[in-house]
Amino acid sequence: MVSSSYHSTSVTPGAGAGTGGGSSLGRFSQPSQLWEAALGLLTAIISYVRVEDEMFDEILELVVDVLPGHPELREALETVNGDAVWLGLYERGLLLGVVGPEQQQQPVMEGFGFVRVGVR
Repeated sequence: MVSSSYHSTSVTPGAGAGTGGGSSLGRFSQPSQLWEAALGLLTAIISYVRVEDEMFDEILELVVDVLPGHPELREALETVNGDAVWLGLYERGLLLGVVGPEQQQQPVMEGFGFVRVGVR
């Protein structure tokens, strides 16, 4: 009798050392290697294949948190829609040198009133 077992591994960014994943291999763990390979695949797809807007939005939502550490992927995404990438990074506070809306000072100008607009 042949018995087979299935081992399921979730692939999440940062899985490995110090994340409670049970592995002390860090970036050399299988989930981490799979995640890096998936990011490389997405970079190639975005760079060489025309992607519909809805699919682009889904890819951006998936990878926006790791874009600061993956400049090739960020450049590929910015080539398609730089404004969407900027907004995604801004919403998560990942833009260097840009303060969030709660830290910005409201402009003052005689004769005008400025309304604070929040980003959800």
